[in-house]
Amino acid sequence: MLKPGHKAVVDQCRQLLLQTLEEGFGLLIDQIGDDLFQASSATKSNVQQMTYLDAVTVARNQEENVWPEYSKIVEAAWEKFWREGRLPTDHNAVGGGASEELSLSLVEKDELEEELTAVTLISKTNDVCSRALFGLNVRFAHLLGRKELENDENPAAPQLLTLGFREVIDRWPMEVPARVVVLKSFGKVVLSRLKQCYEAMNLQLAEKNVVPKLDYSAFVRAGHGGGGRRGAERRAAGVEPVSQISDESIEVPPLEEIWQNLQGLGQIFGVPAQGGEQIQITRGELLKALSQIQPTVADSEAAEDGRPLDQSLLRDWLTQILQARAEEEEKGVRVGAAEQQVIDVIMALFEHLMEDPNLPDAMRALIGRLQIPTLKAAMVDDSFIHNEEHPARRLIDELAQASVGWRDDGDRSENSLYMQVKKAVDRIVHEYDEDIGLFEEVRQEFIAWRERQERRRKALEERLAQEISGRERLEVARAKVDQLLRTLIPRNLPEPALKILTGPWRKLLTILMLQEGEEGRNWQRAVNIARLIVEYLGEKGRPGESREERMARFSRLMGGVKRGFVFISLDRKQANQLLDGLRGCFIELLQQPETEQETQPLEPPSSVMASESGFGEPPDHPSTFADTEIAPSVLLNPREETADRERDEFDEQAANLPEGSWIKIEPAEGEEGEPLVCKLVWRSQYTGTMVFVDGQGNKAAQLKEHEMAEYFRRGRASLLEDAQAPLIERALKRMIRALRGGEEQKRAEAG
Repeated sequence: MLKPGHKAVVDQCRQLLLQTLEEGFGLLIDQIGDDLFQASSATKSNVQQMTYLDAVTVARNQEENVWPEYSKIVEAAWEKFWREGRLPTDHNAVGGGASEELSLSLVEKDELEEELTAVTLISKTNDVCSRALFGLNVRFAHLLGRKELENDENPAAPQLLTLGFREVIDRWPMEVPARVVVLKSFGKVVLSRLKQCYEAMNLQLAEKNVVPKLDYSAFVRAGHGGGGRRGAERRAAGVEPVSQISDESIEVPPLEEIWQNLQGLGQIFGVPAQGGEQIQITRGELLKALSQIQPTVADSEAAEDGRPLDQSLLRDWLTQILQARAEEEEKGVRVGAAEQQVIDVIMALFEHLMEDPNLPDAMRALIGRLQIPTLKAAMVDDSFIHNEEHPARRLIDELAQASVGWRDDGDRSENSLYMQVKKAVDRIVHEYDEDIGLFEEVRQEFIAWRERQERRRKALEERLAQEISGRERLEVARAKVDQLLRTLIPRNLPEPALKILTGPWRKLLTILMLQEGEEGRNWQRAVNIARLIVEYLGEKGRPGESREERMARFSRLMGGVKRGFVFISLDRKQANQLLDGLRGCFIELLQQPETEQETQPLEPPSSVMASESGFGEPPDHPSTFADTEIAPSVLLNPREETADRERDEFDEQAANLPEGSWIKIEPAEGEEGEPLVCKLVWRSQYTGTMVFVDGQGNKAAQLKEHEMAEYFRRGRASLLEDAQAPLIERALKRMIRALRGGEEQKRAEAG
């Protein structure tokens, strides 16, 4: 049940959600129309074209009703959730809200493509919104007094919103292919808006003191920041990457305690006092002094060359400004204790930030230029260290997250990632004074650009996965068919029959394997026809039949072959030539004298060859292999490469590497170049092939499972377990670990 006093903020979240959804629905019908017209233009089938064009009319007719019907479903689920602490379980109420019902529907419904489209939309949106959705789950659970909340239990999550829309369009009189297009349009203009909506809802809840500070360790442990066991993970420079960021034992202590640890280890930044008799400069004066340094940082030689700034230079610049102030006052000046602590801690933090192994060098240099603005922002709002919602932290984290997996190909065009990050950094360096809101303004501008790129990246990843998956499935299907034909075809098969089985019939079997698998009726019919051809015309023959029985069976067999040719749209002239050759073989067989051997029982015609309906209707358009499942029986063992030796931890690490994991691959010995940081986006369940992309969605590597294991074994590859965790959080944890390690070493030396 909802905790007392929180009804108002819950209602604000509801309004934010409905407002976001309604904005998307305002564009939805137009988007559906555009996508259906595009689908109609892309197909060569007149039937399919009419299906899509008729669906445009249906969608237009639903324009006035679609939002009222949909919002009613969403509001009903929202009210039930906050009233009873759960979502509706009736399928008709939410379109199959519970995950169990969704899984069941995958095997019960004929419209598999529509189901898969819905599941894909939900999964992708969960992935894009994972961090914001995690925060929303934690805060909603807190409001209800629950320990935790899963995505499929959240009334604002993509699953309920998508399945609710399916309930609405299920009542629209349109075919499944058109509904698939409609669902994808829904994803483009409605689901794509959820990330900003979730962030706004989190901000509202945090401002109302509903879990104002989130612990993201559970978020990372759940696999959102990569997963799997660590392998050989030493960098080329000999520095071991940070262990998984979800170490719950590491808590960020108060600022003063961090500073005392730094001081104890002699690692303070140290702005020395100037002059004899001293006065303490105010925070405002210190901010002005730092503002004087900002242009110097922007115009420095290091910034121009794309190198990180030397910390000692920053200290020297600040010292020179304080010296000038001391000369003006004719007295000594010193920095206050609180300000000195902020300076020392932020500068120490940036040292660890600059060593982050997940940052490409060029991006490390750009982000490093934000040291002075960040220092000023931390003085204006000293919650920087402990508040992950601090505007300066959020901007740095956003820039760093976008840089993961970026490869410096020299592109410095206006729309390149490098120039967009540089644009954001330049604006902060040149414009930031004391208005901390500038960080959020710049972040929103960068997010708007990044979301456009994100759609392109997702499309590239999908296209790459489909291309490789389709190619591999086709290869596996062909291998299975070839294996079948090798075991089936005898040496003395007449040439006309051999041409059919190794030519068009091989193609037919491959297509049917891709479309149906070995359990499919058409596949079994095609295989039985091939076996009958071999049985009649091969070595053994089929003794015991009368001439009349053979003639009747040959007629049906020829009809089955002919329908198979039609199914694959074989050229009519070629088909007639092949059929004439096969007919000649059968005539020659009929001319042979009948044997007096005992007649063998014959299989019923319905189970042996095509029925009157043949192989079903020929496809209206070529099958897309990437969208078709292969039967499990054609699975090739991805572990065959390691069958001759005992599997070790590196084999297991490669086998268990989940999709979404980021890895770093070092150049081979003797090769030059930067390490390759890439993400696993697809793994073959048949051959163990693994496909990796860079941060822009471009293909970066393709490795077999045993090759990946060997990379781990030799130390060439390492798992970036915390690549998706916020950069500032990673740097803080790294700094705390270093301080603890330094303290332990100091105690050991003293003992």
